[in-house]
Amino acid sequence: MKILISILVLLLIIVSIYAEISYSILNEFQFISRDIGDDYKSYFFDKLQLQLFYKNLSVGAKYDFLKPKYDRFLSVEIAGNETDENYFDEYFLQFESDHFFFKAGTYDAVIGSGMVLHNYYDVDFEDD
Repeated sequence: MKILISILVLLLIIVSIYAEISYSILNEFQFISRDIGDDYKSYFFDKLQLQLFYKNLSVGAKYDFLKPKYDRFLSVEIAGNETDENYFDEYFLQFESDHFFFKAGTYDAVIGSGMVLHNYYDVDFEDD
């Protein structure tokens, strides 16, 4: 996965020099160290958001990688049975011209939840 992302970033840099392509990359990384009784566990998650713009076309995706998924309410008895998760959370394709607008993708990426709710994240239920 690291090699794929590295190749993609390198390709974007080379292509953007010769074309009218612009892009936006946002990466959020978090490392969590947890001492559960006699067991020491470490967790991390990485959220990568990538958007590409070329003239009237834009494409975007958000990829979440959790190794393993952190649950702060996890009991000591089952703390070793966590699983890794990786998935595309949001993605979209948009075309816009003077007389036409088209956008397709996931519900959150296309319709959204408004400015206030988009910035809200409920830590207890891991829901935004």
